[in-house]
Amino acid sequence: MVLIIAVSGCIGEEVQISNWPSGYDAAVVISFDVEQAQATDITRAADLLEKYDAKATFFVVAGYYQGAEEVLEPLKTYEVASKGWDQGTWPQDYEGQRESIKKASTMLTDIGFQPRGFRAPYLKSSPETLAALRDLKYSYSASETGLLPQVEEGVVKLPLSVAYDPFWNEDVKDYLPLFYLAFEKTLDEGGVFTFYTLPENLDGRWEAFLKHLQSRNVWVATGSEVADWWRQQNQLSLKIVGDTAVVTNNGQSSVSGATLTTKKGFVALPKIAPGESVRVKI
Repeated sequence: MVLIIAVSGCIGEEVQISNWPSGYDAAVVISFDVEQAQATDITRAADLLEKYDAKATFFVVAGYYQGAEEVLEPLKTYEVASKGWDQGTWPQDYEGQRESIKKASTMLTDIGFQPRGFRAPYLKSSPETLAALRDLKYSYSASETGLLPQVEEGVVKLPLSVAYDPFWNEDVKDYLPLFYLAFEKTLDEGGVFTFYTLPENLDGRWEAFLKHLQSRNVWVATGSEVADWWRQQNQLSLKIVGDTAVVTNNGQSSVSGATLTTKKGFVALPKIAPGESVRVKI
């Protein structure tokens, strides 16, 4: 099946499949590392996110909450991902990493969460980590820096942008203005801005940053949502034939929310079924 959309005034202009759905300029993933947070810290973080109707992903070191699972109760309405079982004993070999991830996954699943994402302790990710995540059917890893996601070993590598963790560097509290600059640069380049902190580190400056995010045309999403979208977006191919852009879905699932980017703005595309093409007159 072929659908045709007419768009005037775009002849000769650069056209590409947009990185993000629904005309958003960039994506933002707000994430927290839950290592030693107390119930009051987690509740405060959840309340702040609810105040701004903001999504977030919490990476939990599961072993630290064994026997104190009730501390995680406020996260029932948020995405909870894994940061392994115990940071202090994060192994380097495949079998050891797989066991740590699986043990953490079992505990989190038993208390009602469905972890699909992972962040390596101390960000020490390796090819062995990706292989273990692949074999355990994890969707994504958020352990390395970058601008755009990549897919490796069947796992989406969700890049990190900045970290706000005074434990490692007390001066980071003075660097927050630089985070705004990093965010604006990511926005200009159409990337994904993934920042992380700890629930116990939240203060008024982070609330101001949440307000700033809402003033921009960005998609504030969970790690899983970004990973799922990136897989869908990568199913699409673009071919220019004369004055027509042909977008084809080469994957096994339908794609909704895709757009084309031109110098004049975004062109919304209809839902594209597997094997279907959409033709856009440019």
